[in-house]
Amino acid sequence: MRTSPLFLTLLSSAAFLLPLSASAAPSDASITRAEFVQMMVEKFYDQKQLDGCFVDLSNSEYKLLFRDVNKDATYAKAVCVGMINGFVRGYGDGTFQPDRPINVAEAGKIVARVFGTTNVPAAAPGQAWYRPYVESLTLRKAVPTSVKTFSQLLSRDEAVDILTRLESGNTSNPSSTYADLERQSHVIWKKQ
Repeated sequence: MRTSPLFLTLLSSAAFLLPLSASAAPSDASITRAEFVQMMVEKFYDQKQLDGCFVDLSNSEYKLLFRDVNKDATYAKAVCVGMINGFVRGYGDGTFQPDRPINVAEAGKIVARVFGTTNVPAAAPGQAWYRPYVESLTLRKAVPTSVKTFSQLLSRDEAVDILTRLESGNTSNPSSTYADLERQSHVIWKKQ
């Protein structure tokens, strides 16, 4: 695995700040949930929000944000900012699963909420929960063609590409459509 020129250019220009552990990883490696949230927060929120987050969240003494996220974790402040701003919720069992690679559907929800690309709080009855979020990104041509399915693990390159497209407003690059992702997802699910 090698690091792509696009990834190195974006990192060296400080366009997107990845956690130290992520920058040492190959750009085509998947990005974890904690790394993705930290990247979003470091790029779009200021230090004051990070520093005041625990107090804003609760005045009481507590040690955990989620059952598996201690307040002392390197990414804890970013997760806290995500919780306060409504783009981090975790799972029904009270976990965040920070080391789990993030998939396209999960990343789509976070990105759509941070960028305000959708005002749809939930999918319509009968729709997949992620549809309004991923669809809002595909309509803005923000999903690289290397992204094939909703459950695909997002690589570092793809994460940076999606964010760069949205931030720059670039709609000229080839992009996967929601229909493309849906079609490929059904093909994979039928094979399983």
